[in-house]
Amino acid sequence: MQTDMTDLGTRIRERRRELGLTQAELGERVGMKQQSIQSVEDGKAQRPRKLREIARALRTSEAFLLGETSNDEGPLEERLSLTPNASEPHPVPLMSRTIPILGRGAGGVDGMFVLNGEKVGEVRAIPPLEQVPNAYAVYVFGDSMEPRFSSGEIVYVDPVRPPRRGDDVVVQLKAERDGDPPAGYIKRFLRQTADQVVLQQFNPEQEVTFPAERVFRIHVIVGLVTGG
Repeated sequence: MQTDMTDLGTRIRERRRELGLTQAELGERVGMKQQSIQSVEDGKAQRPRKLREIARALRTSEAFLLGETSNDEGPLEERLSLTPNASEPHPVPLMSRTIPILGRGAGGVDGMFVLNGEKVGEVRAIPPLEQVPNAYAVYVFGDSMEPRFSSGEIVYVDPVRPPRRGDDVVVQLKAERDGDPPAGYIKRFLRQTADQVVLQQFNPEQEVTFPAERVFRIHVIVGLVTGG
């Protein structure tokens, strides 16, 4: 069956926008130039050689992008390993290992929470974290990252993996004054320079910038289970 390039491009564009990715960010994840992604989305290019990689990056299946199925979800094991931002309702295949839930609500703006190593619970790990040392989870506080993350959801965090542009992350800041608890935020990583760390917030949509000297850690979110 011949693929309709216009329909293929439309599905890729709509799925990319659902995930909050730019054409450049999608291209970076699959090894294609932004212009090539645009050509595919506009229906002007042939079926891309990296369609499988595009489907993985968009957390869906080739069959859906090609219009062969209405199910927009790829294999579960692929969606969980396609970090960051793998999002699953219960039930999901949890592992035997447990990891701590760290942090607690602080009543701060922009989804701020206290991240001082305090354990407030524990959950079973998801497959991407089964062998990762010091993996942990945190609750989402506030609505600053909706519709990506909602308050009360649990995100799973890989403290080893270095952040890349477009990754959703947990950022830990150094306390401004002695005795103050360190603040944590869930945002999308954009870039880091010698002077600052630039993040993206969705609600309201804006860039959030912290001085680099205040940023203690940046850890990548690799999974989400809704419903706690």
